[in-house]
Amino acid sequence: MSGTKRLLILTAGDKARGMGLVMRSLALADELKSRGAGVDFCCELNTPGADRLVQGGYQVYADWIELAGASDAVIVDLKPSGIYAPHIEFLQEARPHARKLIAFTGAGWAQTDIPAGLLDLQISQSILVDAPSAPGVLVGPEWLMVRSEYAACVPNQDGPIVVVMGGSDPHGLTG
Repeated sequence: MSGTKRLLILTAGDKARGMGLVMRSLALADELKSRGAGVDFCCELNTPGADRLVQGGYQVYADWIELAGASDAVIVDLKPSGIYAPHIEFLQEARPHARKLIAFTGAGWAQTDIPAGLLDLQISQSILVDAPSAPGVLVGPEWLMVRSEYAACVPNQDGPIVVVMGGSDPHGLTG
């Protein structure tokens, strides 16, 4: 990474959305930080997600607009309660404030048309056949974020290995 980059990650972790977004964002932030980038987080304060980010050693802010303008890129790993991806309207609001706008998308976005030029990079964690395939879109499970601690885990060959597709598994993929 040439020069020191400042990155802003917008995420959420609360009872309605769970902690998966925060944990994925932490894995990404730790890797970016290990490569010399500065990482800031915006998250709703006084939530389990904000507490976990602070526990991970990060400063958490509530107001993202001013930070977005001072960042080299804004990463949106955020969804409204009960929705599996950020609203297009929010991304459209963020676009003018971000030098580069990156969004994680997944379940529910496989068939969604994102307006041209809205995102500089889309990371679609969908494994569905109809996941978007276009320039600037990374698709599929090879782009999943996993904390480095899990790389050292060795499954017990005599025991079960449980793979969970996370959240409510809206496409029934866990089975």
